[in-house]
Amino acid sequence: MQVELYKEVNSPVQKGKVVQLTRTALRALRQKKSINLSVAIVGEKTGKTLNKTWRGENNIPSVLSYEEKNPGKKSKIFILPKQKEQFIGEIIITDSVVRKRAKTNKSSYLEEFEFLFIHGLLHLMGHTHKSSSKAKEMEKQEERILNLMHNT
Repeated sequence: MQVELYKEVNSPVQKGKVVQLTRTALRALRQKKSINLSVAIVGEKTGKTLNKTWRGENNIPSVLSYEEKNPGKKSKIFILPKQKEQFIGEIIITDSVVRKRAKTNKSSYLEEFEFLFIHGLLHLMGHTHKSSSKAKEMEKQEERILNLMHNT
């Protein structure tokens, strides 16, 4: 597994935490394949710009997930060695939203980050909340992963 962490802002999240969350989620989802993903913690301006550009929404997002559209598709231009990890996409989390959620929910920054990260990762793994039944299933998976994370 390979995880890249980019912090545009001063966030207490460390790469080890993201790796631990990812491993726990993959174990909970019984996901056997090795993955590669990118995580960015950004400021409001970047979050809003990305949300406007890619989703057409003019607000500050909590989390955005961009999945790799053709994972494993061979390039016709370059001959690349087969990657051990499959790149599944990028999760972008807006720092100020994490801070506001922590204050509102009387929780810690890391607890709110964990929730938003897991939510974004589940989207990359194909989960949605487009219907009430899918939303309930996604919430159940989020809760299961977070419980597993805190009980290990």
